[in-house]
Amino acid sequence: MFARKNYFYPDLPKGYQISQYELPLCLNGYVNIDSGDESKHIRVRRVHLEEDTGKLTHVDDHSLVDLNRAGVPLMEIVTEADLRSAEESFAYVSKLRQLVRYLA
Repeated sequence: MFARKNYFYPDLPKGYQISQYELPLCLNGYVNIDSGDESKHIRVRRVHLEEDTGKLTHVDDHSLVDLNRAGVPLMEIVTEADLRSAEESFAYVSKLRQLVRYLA
């Protein structure tokens, strides 16, 4: 199920974003990573599809809007606050990349 999230902001000129928030692809999963000498359990709250917005860049007293990626589908993966360091974050992203590449 996809829904329209309505909001008015310069990064989404049509005024709404398509999102799969209500019925996500996955709920309450996890990814195991190797963190130093031990394995760590990183909880994944949800995985859902949505439409990307544009990119805002703020420079001094004005903003630049890049709409090149607006409307492109993306998969959003939301974790719990289990990552405690840059090393753990890198291990998590590396493991996630490995899993996604394996699926392709």
